Amino acid sequence: MGVEDHNQQEHAGRSKRSQEALKEYELMINLYMHEDNFMLRAAEIFILLNGALAAAAKFGAVVAPVHVILAVLGIATCYCWRGVLLSAEMHHDLRAYRARQIEAEMGWKGTFHNEQLVFHYGEPVVFTDLNYPSRPQEFSPARLEPVWLRRAFGLMRTLPIGLGAAWLAFLVYSVVQAVQR
Repeated sequence: MGVEDHNQQEHAGRSKRSQEALKEYELMINLYMHEDNFMLRAAEIFILLNGALAAAAKFGAVVAPVHVILAVLGIATCYCWRGVLLSAEMHHDLRAYRARQIEAEMGWKGTFHNEQLVFHYGEPVVFTDLNYPSRPQEFSPARLEPVWLRRAFGLMRTLPIGLGAAWLAFLVYSVVQAVQR
């Protein structure tokens, strides 16, 4: 086997690895977006469910056992919601981590590499403007307004805890009301 054959085989091996990495990268992006959509859809469902329970507690029968049952259902809903969010967030982070790994292995500076720089390390990322290559565009965390929007996962993660605490307070109130009657 000559040097030329060896170089061709090596190039074919690198090319195949690049194609496999690109396929896996595309899969990670699709799964990442799926997890993102799943978390938003789950939040929507659980907010609607909690709203329906709260409406039932407000406009429903004033019988204390019904309020206790609704409060317990509200707490259970919030507990399930928190579990779903944490699980989805774990998968979401895993997809982003693997995509960053692929970018590093292939020497790419892609979406997930830049996302990590901006959102996790607070460093700006400079992009070349395709229309005006002589004027690079800087994207930095300071340009992201409002700041709370960058912490959406943290807010989403704490919402079930806050609602669960409200349901717990309602449960205590309902039990006190039942005992006094």
